[in-house]
Amino acid sequence: MKNNFRSVRLGELASVFAGGDKPKKFSKVKTSIFNVPVYANGETNDGLQGYTTEAKVNEIAVTVSARGTIGYPVLRTKPYVPIVRLITLVPKNEKLNVTFLYYFLKLYRQKGIGSSQAQLTVPDISNRLIQVSDLSVQESVAKVLTELDSKIELNNKINSELESMAKLIYDYWFMQFDYPNEDDLQ
Repeated sequence: MKNNFRSVRLGELASVFAGGDKPKKFSKVKTSIFNVPVYANGETNDGLQGYTTEAKVNEIAVTVSARGTIGYPVLRTKPYVPIVRLITLVPKNEKLNVTFLYYFLKLYRQKGIGSSQAQLTVPDISNRLIQVSDLSVQESVAKVLTELDSKIELNNKINSELESMAKLIYDYWFMQFDYPNEDDLQ
């Protein structure tokens, strides 16, 4: 099988820009009017800061945190507003699959530069090389990785449920001293 992957700078395959200031119309709580999410850096709750009335990014995109938790990528599928050093990458769809980009950035997380407060800049990420192939190959790779992530998430939920059940049984049998007897088992 021939390897058709080639190195290309991200800036050639996607629009790359940094988030701006927090919108003037802003609410910490989602309402019928304030229903567009506002995101900044952070892994907690994917960086959700609150809500506003009008989106700045309407395309499916990937955001990357530029300070603090540097290089943390999130796939954004709904309109949103990026703020405070959150870098947005909107792929040129005929060249780059957005899910493929997300997994690339997730698997090869970029580090920042700087001595006291490391950060990631738009030029840094725009100049970063990515290995890409034809769009159909990117879509196939993205599909497999998405399916694996879904299976991992399901297994984690099952493990969590089993752990809760084990804790409940332990508490019932050993803390409340209500052991099952022969009559209970028949």
